[in-house]
Amino acid sequence: MLRGLDPHLRGDCLAGPKTGGGAQAEAIARDIEERVARVREAVAGTDQVRFAYLIWRKPWMTVNADTFCHALLAQAGGENVFADSEDRYPTIDLDDLKRAAPQVVFLCSE
Repeated sequence: MLRGLDPHLRGDCLAGPKTGGGAQAEAIARDIEERVARVREAVAGTDQVRFAYLIWRKPWMTVNADTFCHALLAQAGGENVFADSEDRYPTIDLDDLKRAAPQVVFLCSE
């Protein structure tokens, strides 16, 4: 199960070595690492943007810090207003969202 970003670029996250695609998987991992480095450089010295990432409705659900989407948005300078929630995918209501006061709300689509 993917959680953070850096620990998963190599090793268990990439099935390439297990399926005969090791070189291709390595190239993909290197590309991701380079892109992440460019994003980190681009946001260096900027203010963090407080965000909420909503993954479900009825009930409203979001993500805590132990998720892959949190890790990606944190790399881009985001501060997850629900990062410290005990549940990995906490259920919230609109009052919780208002109290958390994110600057940006992302709505997940699948």
